[in-house]
Amino acid sequence: SVTILLLDEVDALGGGGQNNQNQSDSQHSATSYLCQCLDAMQMQTGQRNGNNYSYSYSNSMCIVATSNRSSDVHVSLRRGGRLEKTIHVTTPPQDRLVLLETILRNSISNSCLKVNMNMNMSASASASASASAIDLYWLPEVVKDISNRTGGYSAADIVALAGDISKQIAAMNISSNSNSNSNSNSNSDNGTNTNILTKETFLNFFNISRTSITPSCLRGVSIQIPKVTYNDIIGNNDVKSSLKRVLYFSSSYMRENALKFGLKSPGGVLLHGPPGNSKTRLVMAAANEYSLPVISLSAADIYSPYVGDAEAEIRRAFSIARQAAPCVLFFDEIDAMVTNRDNDSNGSGGTSTSVEARILATMLTEMDGIGISSQGVIVLAATNRIESIDAALLRKGRFHHIIEIKKPNPETCIELLKYYCKKCNLSQVIMNELLLSLDTSSGSSSGSSSSRLYDMSGADIENLCREASMEQLRKHLYHLSPSTNTNTKTCS
Repeated sequence: SVTILLLDEVDALGGGGQNNQNQSDSQHSATSYLCQCLDAMQMQTGQRNGNNYSYSYSNSMCIVATSNRSSDVHVSLRRGGRLEKTIHVTTPPQDRLVLLETILRNSISNSCLKVNMNMNMSASASASASASAIDLYWLPEVVKDISNRTGGYSAADIVALAGDISKQIAAMNISSNSNSNSNSNSNSDNGTNTNILTKETFLNFFNISRTSITPSCLRGVSIQIPKVTYNDIIGNNDVKSSLKRVLYFSSSYMRENALKFGLKSPGGVLLHGPPGNSKTRLVMAAANEYSLPVISLSAADIYSPYVGDAEAEIRRAFSIARQAAPCVLFFDEIDAMVTNRDNDSNGSGGTSTSVEARILATMLTEMDGIGISSQGVIVLAATNRIESIDAALLRKGRFHHIIEIKKPNPETCIELLKYYCKKCNLSQVIMNELLLSLDTSSGSSSGSSSSRLYDMSGADIENLCREASMEQLRKHLYHLSPSTNTNTKTCS
């Protein structure tokens, strides 16, 4: 017989990773003693045959260790003869689909049944109410959509997500049954449930639960669930279409069909253009279009006073993105992270050892590997200084799509002005005054007016409307202030 010895959370016993300096004295002693035990077990099961050992596994011991931080397990424990095999356990998309449907169906059914029994219904009334409330003919279709939106969720995360959804369903059923009892006793005697769980209600509950329950692999990571839509962005229709085509690769259906034609990844997308023209907002809207989480990184997130931390943060970001796929990995102001080796101030001809050069080398390596094992990771970046980015990072296969976002033309400026005036609840008179100031035929020469319009970005127009709204607010508060009313009465 085979005896299995389980070492749970082995990183707590033999931590330290590849750095012995990260180990405390107690961890170092535990690691050394554990290595001795593993070696002693192997020697006891072996039989000496001359100068060689022959091992018999008929009555042996199998040691299985688990950890959610394999990089923290000391390298001496992972060599051959000890813990020599490493198996990475994940939740594939097809398994996640089965888990979601099974757990959600059981959770919803139990929730509806418990609520009906707690409302002191008769057995027949409870059965009929539960049957009407849990008619989940639409669940398989919804689960396919949810599966693409729960990348990185483990089995425990899915159980927590289903539990939160069932609580919302239970609260809905309790409210419905209480209202029916208060309105008419006849409906409660018949067990009539007026609030049947529908597909739209379930998706609403799922969106609420998804904002509070994040995947375990994304805990401690700056992740955003975008709420910006394409309707909030005026113009840039060509850019919107290009982003839609790229992010369509995040769906499992598209990836399966793309592999038939030898397409593994759409490549990264770099948005460049003047500041204040909705580059970041376009990324968020594109991710929201396909309900993808966004892992956002900026220069402030990766730079550290310690040598090697910036490169490790880049590798960690790509590793987390692969675990949480499908998702969007977004590098904001990427020109502040990497350097252009052709413009090296040291004059070393591209052999700089600066932090930016090391980050660039790390990104080049990760961008080469992202297309093979990404499984739905879309890399997006934004910059207003594309000349500061190294040409090696801009080649095809890395940032495959380079999209320029120009300043809005006069017609788009007017549309932006109308949009922000409506958003700031400005009066029609103020809107007309601002439109008149931006009109191409307002007294001045067409050339100077057009030049003035082209110099305005979307952020400038938004700020213009915000300042007009603040002026309206100051006038409103001035008329409502007590001192103003007192002075008015005195003068009269």
